[in-house]
Amino acid sequence: MEEVGVDIRTQYPKTLKSIPENIDIVITMGCIKGCPVVNSKIEEDWGLDDPAGQSLDEFRRVRDIIEEKVIDLVKRVSQKNI
Repeated sequence: MEEVGVDIRTQYPKTLKSIPENIDIVITMGCIKGCPVVNSKIEEDWGLDDPAGQSLDEFRRVRDIIEEKVIDLVKRVSQKNI
């Protein structure tokens, strides 16, 4: 992420208990079955494999896909005024 100017050094995985009760958008990354239910206005699964243990190129590929999907999501949400 540092390569693209994003500092995530202070970020860490969070538990589901830390998710607020009323949220607008939930994005999962590859949770076809077995994902917990989180009430939200919009819920999407982007079907991405976890690049853990993969090459740096695979991490970059997944990062870039996420960026594209976030940009698209922002456009769609902006049109809906959520």
